[in-house]
Amino acid sequence: NELLDPSATGAILGLLAAVSSCLYADVLYGQFQYGPEYKQEEVRSRTNAEWLSLYFSTAASAATLFGFYEFSQRPISRWIQGTLSGGVEGCVGSSAFDACMQTYIDTNAPGPSPEAQLRALLTNLYMVGQRLQDIAVDTTFNDVAALVRAWSVAFVSYLSHSFSIGAAMM
Repeated sequence: NELLDPSATGAILGLLAAVSSCLYADVLYGQFQYGPEYKQEEVRSRTNAEWLSLYFSTAASAATLFGFYEFSQRPISRWIQGTLSGGVEGCVGSSAFDACMQTYIDTNAPGPSPEAQLRALLTNLYMVGQRLQDIAVDTTFNDVAALVRAWSVAFVSYLSHSFSIGAAMM
């Protein structure tokens, strides 16, 4: 039902925001002569090629940034939800990993409150700790490193939701 892919929408909105911001600044400096003198002079003395280069590079970089952000947000959010719901731990080795993960997310996802997310994180850490104790003989350094990375992502997610650090990323 979406008219545009989320990454295309992000790219278009990023492009529009960046170009409108440049245009706003250029109108203030050039037309209304607000701001520092050197900025006013810079705007008034631009050649057509410089105008085109400035607006094109600004539009392209903003479209790339916002498009990539929207593109990567969905899989990263899904992985974090899967980790907090216990799906990553519970679905390892499943032949239908994606379906298993989605079931865990649908039935066990923590609520939006910081308390629910912290509880889910601690529960998940406890479950993983129990599993590591059970299979400690077979655990390699790479397994522990992957586990620490997963815990780090879950912890940063909790912090970002609790303290509104990077809330737009979730």
